[in-house]
Amino acid sequence: MELFAIVFVSVAGGGVLVRARTVVRMYELAAWQRWLPLGLALIGIATSLLRAEDVVPVAGLIALPCYVASVLFAQAGIQHAVDEAARRRRSDVTIPAPDPDRTPASAWG
Repeated sequence: MELFAIVFVSVAGGGVLVRARTVVRMYELAAWQRWLPLGLALIGIATSLLRAEDVVPVAGLIALPCYVASVLFAQAGIQHAVDEAARRRRSDVTIPAPDPDRTPASAWG
């Protein structure tokens, strides 16, 4: 049973760690925003491993909220980066000023 718990925690925690690692590499975010998802994921993994030692109440109270908070903070960081990239793309687009010699009024007039 302990082996099953360790394998399950490794697989579930691995998915959370991949998302947290993505946020850690986003240097435009503040340091605490980058490292908070990873820290919460590691706390969740550590407390989930307590289940293998039959400390189930502590693991049940701490592990799942840490996983959920880690995923939510990571998603917020990723969404922030996507929004910033879209904003930069919109600000890079410039509309040229109309040429006064080629306006429709001067063409007919």
